[in-house]
Amino acid sequence: MHDVWNRISAVYQERQQIDVDSVRYGPFAPSEEVLGLLGSVTGKRVLDFGCGGGQAVIALAQQGASVTGVDYSASQLAFARSLSEELNVEATFIEGTASDLEQLPAVAWDLILSIYVMQYVEEPDRCLRALCRALDPSGRLIVSFDHPLRTCFLEPDEDEISPFPVRSYFDSGSQQWSFADTGDYLRSYHRTIQEWVDLFGWAGLRLRQILEPPTPRELLDRHWPEDGAHSPLRHIPQTIIFVASPLTPST
Repeated sequence: MHDVWNRISAVYQERQQIDVDSVRYGPFAPSEEVLGLLGSVTGKRVLDFGCGGGQAVIALAQQGASVTGVDYSASQLAFARSLSEELNVEATFIEGTASDLEQLPAVAWDLILSIYVMQYVEEPDRCLRALCRALDPSGRLIVSFDHPLRTCFLEPDEDEISPFPVRSYFDSGSQQWSFADTGDYLRSYHRTIQEWVDLFGWAGLRLRQILEPPTPRELLDRHWPEDGAHSPLRHIPQTIIFVASPLTPST
């Protein structure tokens, strides 16, 4: 899927139009301004794992954090570097995956973000363990991705969402879908919330919060009008957010 993201990066960035004023936890999630998960990041050492076009990196750097973004797509990183230079924001961008974390500067990160990445990771247990090891003992990991209920509505092999479930919530496994603008296929993984809770624990992480934020009204009206065929989607969470910290003897 590495090559796929290199091919679709430009189209994806044009489609999403992600701003750099505040951290966004996903295409259907409220912003950090609404959720208030981070607090002050001034002087904090922050890692954005799966940084994509670097918008969250830039938002945090503008708030005084020392931020490094990691992504495995060279095209996404090229966009991120160009955007940070355009905005005169100092940040570090590194090409790599979770298995490459040991190549990063020897820093115990105060905060690690992973926004809409984990649903594409085939072995999230290994990835979460690597992120846990990279955290400062008092640090936090914030992970967001498609809510498992939402992924039950994803049409197989299409870049569309059905107005009714097309798979069982309990049917864990991979699903392939098409990025319609380019015809490329992406593979993501559906897992239940219970599976995710277990994965965080096995990785040595203690869950502090699990959030299922309501989708902002303007997005609901834009994508699934009340009088439209897809209106049932207004009534399920689209995003799930996990906030965790390393387990210690005292916790």
